[in-house]
Amino acid sequence: MQVKFDGIDAVSIDLSEIYMDQTCGLCGNFDHDYTNDLSLAPFSSDQAETPIQLGNQMVAPANLDFNAICEPVPDDANESCDKLQSLSPLEYRSIVDTCEMLMGERFQRCHDTVRVQKFIDICKQSLCTCKIRGNTVCEACQSFSMYSRECARRGVTLSWRTKEMCRK
Repeated sequence: MQVKFDGIDAVSIDLSEIYMDQTCGLCGNFDHDYTNDLSLAPFSSDQAETPIQLGNQMVAPANLDFNAICEPVPDDANESCDKLQSLSPLEYRSIVDTCEMLMGERFQRCHDTVRVQKFIDICKQSLCTCKIRGNTVCEACQSFSMYSRECARRGVTLSWRTKEMCRK
């Protein structure tokens, strides 16, 4: 097993195929069927409806000696940007334009290998949530990096960072 952390926000775990169908939890069950990765209990057929519901189910119990206790994330926290009234049309359009940079030339080599729409949607949700929570610095770089890492994992190396875009 190899665990990688980028020092900011991304963790990836690589497992040997010998562990296939022998895992469970937040990272799924490693059976290459992404439709069953929201299992609420180890090796259970009960599925969470959303990743937020799964994460709330997996929070460590309060009786463990941790420095902080995680508060459950509200079920509506994943409401799509276009349904929220908190953003102006201009703010929403800016988010869409930014995230759709993934459709651009710098990422094009990977489009046939990794479906880009999922990553655009993640990017939009991330930026929308960031803005609504009042954060002043919201970047798409995390989503761009996530797409690039998935491309690299599948054998497509991208050179997308520049001085102007996510600091090279």
